[in-house]
Amino acid sequence: MEKKQQRATYVQRLLMALPVWAALSYTFVFFGPLEMIAFSGDSLDYSYLSATPPLILAAVAICIVLAPLSALLRGKVFDVFISLVFGIVVCGYFQAAFFNGGLGLLTGDRIPWEEMTGQILLNIGVWLFLLADVIFLLFFKREWWKPAVLFISAALIFMQAAPTVAIYTGQYDEPQQEKGSFLSTEGMYEFSPQDNTFVFVLDRLDYDYLQYALSINPDFLDHLDGFTCYTDAISAQARTSPALNHLLTGAWEQAYAVPTQEYYENSWTIHGESLLTTLDNAGCDVGLYAKYSDLFAADSRHAEAVSNLATTEKELHALPFIQKILRLSAFRYAPLVLKDCFFMDTNELNKGVFVEKTAVPYAIDDVKNYLGFGQSQLVSDLDSTLRFYHFNGTHSPFYMNADGTESEAETDLYAQITGTFKHLRQVFQKMKELGIYKNATIIITGDHGNAVYDSKPLQKATRTGIFYKPAGAENTPLTYSGAPVTTGNIPATILKAAGLDYSAFGPALDDIAEDDQITRYYQKSVAETQNW
Repeated sequence: MEKKQQRATYVQRLLMALPVWAALSYTFVFFGPLEMIAFSGDSLDYSYLSATPPLILAAVAICIVLAPLSALLRGKVFDVFISLVFGIVVCGYFQAAFFNGGLGLLTGDRIPWEEMTGQILLNIGVWLFLLADVIFLLFFKREWWKPAVLFISAALIFMQAAPTVAIYTGQYDEPQQEKGSFLSTEGMYEFSPQDNTFVFVLDRLDYDYLQYALSINPDFLDHLDGFTCYTDAISAQARTSPALNHLLTGAWEQAYAVPTQEYYENSWTIHGESLLTTLDNAGCDVGLYAKYSDLFAADSRHAEAVSNLATTEKELHALPFIQKILRLSAFRYAPLVLKDCFFMDTNELNKGVFVEKTAVPYAIDDVKNYLGFGQSQLVSDLDSTLRFYHFNGTHSPFYMNADGTESEAETDLYAQITGTFKHLRQVFQKMKELGIYKNATIIITGDHGNAVYDSKPLQKATRTGIFYKPAGAENTPLTYSGAPVTTGNIPATILKAAGLDYSAFGPALDDIAEDDQITRYYQKSVAETQNW
């Protein structure tokens, strides 16, 4: 008589489950997020070193909690369950390694899933094939099933251990953020009673977007009191980095010819003395509300002229950080058909992940940041200020309603641009209440326009929205100018507003006439395909 198969004990099931859950935790919770953070240092406000403790804690917690719980299952139920967990780990590993190509960068732009039907169906087939192989081993090659599961689980950890060591030994990335410098929210809503210059950078403010909104509502810009709208303006760059730096330096020539850190450090003195140092020496309080790494090299001496520069330690808030990074990990490892459920952009990864200390890092959060202007105040000992704000603006994804409130679901371009300019109207009304609007110099600009495709060469000429109100202008309707200006005219405009010599930076915006013949340059790099 054939002997009945002996049922595995709890300890035996636990010893079977532990390697599988360890492989899942190491792959999905530790190594995957670690690698993405290490390779995205120019997009995130934290480094892999600061992320390591919460990642380890989360990975260990998942393993030591779920492995004993799953071992409570018995017989075939346990076998099938642990096989499915193991199969998902294997499928996720292959997904990240081979099947995420072509998804592009996490810029917030919608991925055209409707154009990827064939790729999605093939991807589903691969997942089903791999999962079926695991189930086949379980039911038809039982003697191979346990050794295969244990060996492959250990192999997955081993194969990812080498790149883990490489990350920590600095072979792939240097954790620039660990050097401590960042731009805080300090002084964000504090202005001079006499002399202020404001630069509102609305990310990806393409002039075509403005024309689209005007075609729906011709009056939506009428509140721009004293402004001139430039209809033939271009940016020098196609992406925030290095376009944001360009708005304050005017530099562009070496942007892709030298390493980023070298370029950023040299950019500030390409026209002589740094604009920031010049303003600081003239007694102007300079506040820059943007990501440090979009403007400066690590520990740049030029950042010392910025009043909201902070060097205190940033501490990650473990729970919101883990929630966001595990969602990103799910996006990386999920099959194509499910990825849209986990899609997010890098701005979302930077929001609300730091413990609020005395110095709070500035993060793009448009509705919250705009509403803060309601508490604006004048500071008597500020003779003059420059306030430079980087907002999400008209960059996708769109999560603003037309009334300026935040939406839980994605809206559209018209709602986003309408809500954005409604907030600006409220900001300017607050300035009028404080009595500083008339004497303020105000620039509204995009850091760049719509590059159309990140992974393809230039598709069309790209115009960028630029609006300019010089000091003294008030109670005059919005006017339009076809002068051939660029974002490179903004540093000169800032210095001119401060009454300082700006000749080294070229003409200011209002120095250029409509019939002037100006040679302008536009650079667009083609991004490498990011295999998330």
